[in-house]
Amino acid sequence: MPARALRQSLRTLVTPARLAVGLAVLAVPVLVGCVGTPPPPDLGSACQIRSCVCEGRPEAFWRKPPTTDVQWTDRGRAFCPDGYSLKLATGKPTRR
Repeated sequence: MPARALRQSLRTLVTPARLAVGLAVLAVPVLVGCVGTPPPPDLGSACQIRSCVCEGRPEAFWRKPPTTDVQWTDRGRAFCPDGYSLKLATGKPTRR
């Protein structure tokens, strides 16, 4: 197959639209992998061995959300008061 015919066939196979779709297919798994690991499904029990915090809704996107102490049930499960959600703490672990 002459070089000219090969270039012509490559031009018809590799169009800008196909190239964009191919790059998107390759980029999606990379971007999804960078999201991070999701929190454990049962944070109430996970907070027994990991530091957790109760976060409220932030007043503005540039401010840190208000926090309050985690509360505990008689059975040892963590929970938050109304208006707050239980999240894994980031940063240094605290002594208990």
